[in-house]
Amino acid sequence: MHFQVAFCPNPSYQKFEVRELTKYDRLQSGLPIKKKDASHPLNNVPAGAIRQQAAYVPPHLRNKSAAQRAAIMESAAPTAIKPQQNQQTQQVNEKDRKIRQLETKLNDILKLKEKQKKDDILQKNQLEKINKEAELQDELEKLKLLS
Repeated sequence: MHFQVAFCPNPSYQKFEVRELTKYDRLQSGLPIKKKDASHPLNNVPAGAIRQQAAYVPPHLRNKSAAQRAAIMESAAPTAIKPQQNQQTQQVNEKDRKIRQLETKLNDILKLKEKQKKDDILQKNQLEKINKEAELQDELEKLKLLS
């Protein structure tokens, strides 16, 4: 069972007209009439100027007293030690990263050597990698001794 629905305009229906009330209509209805006095200083102020602009407060500090905010800010203040520690860890991380890079290169060289043993034809750049194996091993040993 199927139903068909279609819109049928009703010619007797007319849209309701909304019009602005006049002063006389407002007096009759009992609505107050607002009078703006241009000479009054508050009527000449821009829209957002009356409200005072407050300083931005991060969400984790909102709804807290000034004392609590100060305590949180003071506890976060001693960060002078952290940059020195970060520099040391960055140097260590750089050494570790370099060691990992060299190890992956050596693993790639071992895979290329296995391909060479299987009589696969290697490209020129792959042969150059195999020739650099001794240099990479020396670098790796030096880095491991330093760390």
